[in-house]
Amino acid sequence: MASMPVPDTIKNTYGQGLTDGKWYQLIGRYPRTVNHAKWVQSERTFVYEGANETKSIPIEEVDEILAEVDPLALDPGITRGLI
Repeated sequence: MASMPVPDTIKNTYGQGLTDGKWYQLIGRYPRTVNHAKWVQSERTFVYEGANETKSIPIEEVDEILAEVDPLALDPGITRGLI
């Protein structure tokens, strides 16, 4: 899979590009919260499962990419239907 470079407006502690379908730990801009979400390159957004629906975080609303994470190690509530 090809990776997309992280835009210069986002701090990239992870140090690598974003790969479609991979899960990342990130910090959103407003509210400034840590999230775990799956990168959907075609939509340029991160997605995760909320309580009742799939939530999305557009790349423009991300402040920092911290790390790639293993979705199997995350809370199943945020990954269900997305792995």
